[in-house]
Amino acid sequence: AKETKPEDVVKNIKKGMEVVYKFFYEDPLGKKIAQLAKDWKEAMLEARSKVRASLAEYIRGLKNEAA
Repeated sequence: AKETKPEDVVKNIKKGMEVVYKFFYEDPLGKKIAQLAKDWKEAMLEARSKVRASLAEYIRGLKNEAA
């Protein structure tokens, strides 16, 4: 069994991170995926705030009915 040196592990991790970075910042498909992820995140934040506002309004209505 071959022993892995800590330096080799660090090199492999750095190389993997570089590949991922290049994919998302240089490759056209990677750029598209990154943009879709950003758009999705923004949409989810907006949806979350709308859901919270609707829920708050619903709860206020229930409180008014109970009073």
